[in-house]
Amino acid sequence: MGAIRGTVVYADGSELDLFDEFGVSAANDVYLDIDNTTDGELRASISALTRTMGAALDGTPFTGLYAFAGDNFYDSLVKNPEVRETFLGWQAAQELRGNTVSANGLSWGVFIWGGVAWDNYRGQVGTTPFVDPDEAHLFPVGVPNLFRTYYAPADYNETVNTIGQRLYTKQYDMPNGKGVHMDTQMNALDICTRPAALVRVHAGAAPP
Repeated sequence: MGAIRGTVVYADGSELDLFDEFGVSAANDVYLDIDNTTDGELRASISALTRTMGAALDGTPFTGLYAFAGDNFYDSLVKNPEVRETFLGWQAAQELRGNTVSANGLSWGVFIWGGVAWDNYRGQVGTTPFVDPDEAHLFPVGVPNLFRTYYAPADYNETVNTIGQRLYTKQYDMPNGKGVHMDTQMNALDICTRPAALVRVHAGAAPP
């Protein structure tokens, strides 16, 4: 999620700002007044957002957009007449009656509308969600190497100046031969290599 938001937060609370690292400016936040749109207005806003992302990619082709949406944002989108009407009258109407939890159990629901896969993200720490309830984080899909994962070496003497591996496992004896300690670690850094293409969208009108 840090790679998708553009800011990676470490365990000690420090942050890695991907926009600073790549020397680019974050895209302006987008405001969608979902509950107060007229016919076609919401779809036109999504189309404009798609073109904005395309410009940020500087001509690199992409196949669509994906959005991790907070609870309130997602619910407003589901209730919007413009969205609902596109599902009525044909086979896709079954989406309105379907399970609210995705098949893999990783989100509260996913549907495609306006060329965007809207995913009601369920990740949180304690009672604090990773995605603000009134926001959604959008990113393009189908872009080669847009998201990358890098691994650092483990903190063992023998791994100094070596290429990082995905997973490390090591065992060592307990004092006085009373058992064996098991140590497993992963040191991963997930980043977005084109952070200028990341967009945060708010549900509601833009502030005055």
